[in-house]
Amino acid sequence: MITPTQAGTALQDQTQGKYTNVAASKFPDIASNTLAGSPSGGGAMGFVVDQFSRITSNIANADPATINGPNDIVSRATSFFKGNSVLDSIINLLFHRDTSLASRVSAIEGKIATGAEFFDNFNRGDTSSALGGGWTQGGNGQPLGIHDQAAQITVGGVVATPGRQWAKAPTDASGDDFTVSMVTHPVQVSDTAPTSLIARANAAFTEGLSVNMFRGKCYLSRWTRSGNTWTYTDITNNLSRSYSGSATVEFKGSGTSLQVIIDSIVVMTATDSAHAIDASHRATGFSLVTTTAALGLAPSYSGGLASYSVKSVAALASVSETAGAVANVIVAPVATQAQAASTAAATAAADAATASGLATTATALGVAAQNQAASSAAVQNAGSALGISASVLFSGADGETLSTVDFTDDGSGNLAIRAPLGYIGIKVGAADGVYGTRLNTPTATDNQSATIVVGDSANRDQKTRLLLRCDTSLTRGAFLEFADNSTIRLGQWTRSGGSWDFSTVWSSAAVDVNTGQRVEFRAVGSTYIAFADGIPKLNYTDTGGALTVGAAFRWVGFAMQRQTINSNSGFPFFTPITTIYDSYRIASLAISDMKAPGAVVGIGWKFYRAAGTMGMSTLGTSSFAKVPANLYDNTTNLSQVTVTNQGQGVVTIQRSGYYSIVAAHSLFINGTDQSAGARWCAYVNGTLLATGAVALGVPTFVYLAEGDTIQPGMFIGRDGGSNLSANQIGGSCNFAGYLMQTAN
Repeated sequence: MITPTQAGTALQDQTQGKYTNVAASKFPDIASNTLAGSPSGGGAMGFVVDQFSRITSNIANADPATINGPNDIVSRATSFFKGNSVLDSIINLLFHRDTSLASRVSAIEGKIATGAEFFDNFNRGDTSSALGGGWTQGGNGQPLGIHDQAAQITVGGVVATPGRQWAKAPTDASGDDFTVSMVTHPVQVSDTAPTSLIARANAAFTEGLSVNMFRGKCYLSRWTRSGNTWTYTDITNNLSRSYSGSATVEFKGSGTSLQVIIDSIVVMTATDSAHAIDASHRATGFSLVTTTAALGLAPSYSGGLASYSVKSVAALASVSETAGAVANVIVAPVATQAQAASTAAATAAADAATASGLATTATALGVAAQNQAASSAAVQNAGSALGISASVLFSGADGETLSTVDFTDDGSGNLAIRAPLGYIGIKVGAADGVYGTRLNTPTATDNQSATIVVGDSANRDQKTRLLLRCDTSLTRGAFLEFADNSTIRLGQWTRSGGSWDFSTVWSSAAVDVNTGQRVEFRAVGSTYIAFADGIPKLNYTDTGGALTVGAAFRWVGFAMQRQTINSNSGFPFFTPITTIYDSYRIASLAISDMKAPGAVVGIGWKFYRAAGTMGMSTLGTSSFAKVPANLYDNTTNLSQVTVTNQGQGVVTIQRSGYYSIVAAHSLFINGTDQSAGARWCAYVNGTLLATGAVALGVPTFVYLAEGDTIQPGMFIGRDGGSNLSANQIGGSCNFAGYLMQTAN
C-alpha cells in the first residue's frame, strides 16, 4: 500500500531495482530454499528475475509513442542479450538469427543484382510449396517454398520424403553467354544433399548444365531429366572446395568456356562443346534435394538460396589460383589518370579474380569488389612514381594462417581465418592482447588509402585498427581504431615485441561502426582522414610532423585485440562463465596510393593564378570575404563541373556527393606579409560554410548537390585591404576540389 504523499515517487519509479523487488515478492517463501536459489539472489532464479526486471524497466522508461506493437517490445528485450554468450547462443539457435551473416548477405546481394536481367531475393512471406514470383517448379520429395526470406526445402519431421525439387527462373538469359549467381542462405549446407545452380537449360527443363555443391566439394556437370529421374555427366570437379552458409556462387559461361566462382575464388574451370549453345538453351534455375537414411529417417537438406540473379554477360576471371589459398592478394600498377578514372569500372567488370600470392594483372581487381570499387577510383599516379592498388579477400578453413608470401605479422602468428564466415581474426587459443600484420607490398608513394569491409565480432570495446605509414618491422605508424562503443579514433602507435602502444590519440568522434560497413583510412600529405561507407567522419592534420613520412614508412596493415572476461554470476547454479571477446574481424582489405593535397582525381576542378602579384584590393571590413575579382587566371582538371566565374573561382556542381576542397594563397595586409596566420573559407550558394576559417593548404569536406555553386574566400580577421600574390606556376594561389563519394 502507498499513501497519497508517496504516490508521485512510486508511480515515477521505473528502475530495474523496483521491478526486481516486485517480481521477487510474487514467489512463495519456499522458492528461496531450492537449488534454483532466491529470486532476488544470484542463482538461476535470480538470473531469470534479473533479466525480466531489466527488460520491464527498459520498456517502462521508453517513449510510449515508440511502442506500437510486439516488435517494438522485442527490440528492447533482445538488446539486453547483447554480450551474453549463453543467451546469444540460445537465441541464434532458436531463431536462426545472426546479424553478421544478415549484413553480409545484404551487402553481397547488391553485387549480384547489379546489371541483372532477373533478380529475386525471395523477400516474401513463408510458403510451404510455392516460390511465387513467376518461378516454374517441379520435382518430388519434400516441397520447395519460401522460409526465412529464402528459397528452401520445407523441412519434415523425424521422417521425411527424399527427392529433388527444381525451379526454373521466369526470365531466360537474353544471350548465349551467362552469369547465374546465388547467395547461400546462412543456416545450413549438406554433405549429402547438393544445391545445384543451373544454366543453358531448354524450355522444358529436361537438359542443361549445372554446378552441384556439397559441403567441401563441388561438381560441374551436364544433366538430363526424365520425369523425376536426373542423370549427370561430370565435366570437372573440385573435391576440396565448395560453398558455405552465406557464400556467393557465380556460374559463368562464355562460349565453350565455363567457370565457377565461390566467394571470389575460382574453384572450377572447364571447356565443354558437347552441350548445345543456342537460343533454345537459355533457361536458368536451381534444384534442391532431400536425402534420408532408411525408412525416411535422418533427413538432410540442401542449402537454400537467399537470392538469385541472371545476367547475359560473362567476364571470365584471369586466374592463377591454388585451392586452399587463404589470402588472395592482387596488385595492379596504375600509371595514368585515365587508367585511374576507369579503375572502378574495371573492378565491376572483373567480377571475381584471384591469385595465390601476388599478381600484376589489372583484370584481377575484382577481389574485394565491395570495398575496392570505393577506394580504387581515387588511385592515381603521384608525380613520376606509379601508384599501386592491392586487394585481399580473406577466405579458407578455420584456423588457416595468413600466407607469408603476402603478409608479415608481428611474430606472434596469432591471426588466422575464423569460422563460420572465413574472415580474418584472432586464432583459437591465443592469449589476451593485440596482434597485427602488414601487407608485404608497400605503396609507391607516401599518400595512402586502406579500406576494409567489417566482419563479425563479439567485441564489447575491443579495438580493430587500420595501420598506415608503417615501417617494414611493424614498430610504428598511424592508426584508425573502432569498436562496438560508437567511437572512432585517429592516432600514432608504436610496438616493441608483443607490446603495442596506442595511447597517442590525435582526435576522436562518435561514429557507430557495424558488421558489413566499409571503413577507410587515408593519409594524404600531413592530413589523416577516417571514412565510414564513403562519408568522411574524422580528420587530423599533423602540422608538427610528429610522424615521420618517407620511403621507409609505406607499409599498410591492421591489428586486432582480444580480452577474456570472467563472470562470477554464471547460470545455472553459480557456474563461472569465461567469455572471450575479440574485436571486429575483417572480411576484405584494399589499399592504394592517393594523390597529394590539392590535386583532383576523377571529378572536380582546380583554379590557379599564373600571373604575378595581384594589385591592392579593398575587401571591406568583414573578417570573412570572397576572393577578389580576377584572382584566378587559369583552370585545370575540370570534370563534371561548370565554371561560372573563373576570376573568383566559382563552379557549379553537376554530380552530387561529398567533396574534399582546399585553397592556398599568399596574403599581404596593408603591405605586411600575413601568410603565416592566414586562413581560407568557402561559400556554397553564396553562404559561408559552417566550417569557417581553415588553415591554408588544409582540406575540408562538404556535401554538394547537383546545381550548387561553390567558391573560395579569405579570412582576414582585421579591417583594411589585402594584396594577393602568387608565383608563376600558381602553386601558392589555388582553389581545388574533388569528389570523394557520390550521393548514391
